[in-house]
Amino acid sequence: MVYGLYIKPYYGPNRDPLIDHGTRLIPLDGDIRKVKLLDKTPDGGCMVSNMHAGRPVDTKFMPRKMQWSHKTIAIPDFQQGFLINISERVKDFIEEFEPNVHQFAPIDVYLKNGTFVEKRYVLIPCNRIDSMDHDLTTMILFRGRMWRPAKDLSHRHPDEIPEGFDVNVEPKMVFNRAKIGDLHLWVDKYISGGAILLSNALAEAMMEAGFTGVQLDNQQEESA
Repeated sequence: MVYGLYIKPYYGPNRDPLIDHGTRLIPLDGDIRKVKLLDKTPDGGCMVSNMHAGRPVDTKFMPRKMQWSHKTIAIPDFQQGFLINISERVKDFIEEFEPNVHQFAPIDVYLKNGTFVEKRYVLIPCNRIDSMDHDLTTMILFRGRMWRPAKDLSHRHPDEIPEGFDVNVEPKMVFNRAKIGDLHLWVDKYISGGAILLSNALAEAMMEAGFTGVQLDNQQEESA
């Protein structure tokens, strides 16, 4: 089973989303717009945002200091503003599964009054593969670059639908265990949006560890 990693909305004591209540990390230095991939070599897939392309980045312009804008609420283990950032506990946990593979750009977090809160890390996945089973996936590899539901293509790009393909079939992603191998955290180069994917072993261990701020979607099928 393959899991997708998603960041949950952060909730306060009254179960109200705090998105509009100032729970965010604000960069105090750096310039995220200037952060670039170290390797831009085309590989036929989607080149999504630098942070989620599945390749290392040049951290020269990565923020080193950020401000947590809520003085009474702790930062969850997983938090996402314009960056997915994680606690040191999560970083160490991922490193146990895949040591020296992924990038973890350090950030010192402070409150508005200058009080140090904690050291956190921007998570930059560094496994980029084609992990899908092309025969069992009921979607179309649009122009050889990204998986798209056939119905989405039927109006604007009907010529991209193979003859005999049922456009009404339920779109289903099926991952291939042989392609994934021993990887535990990766980005699929043909899935747009840079979704972070996890192995069954890593996802179940994360759930058992009880990390906050994360939601794991286990609706992804897997073939041998």
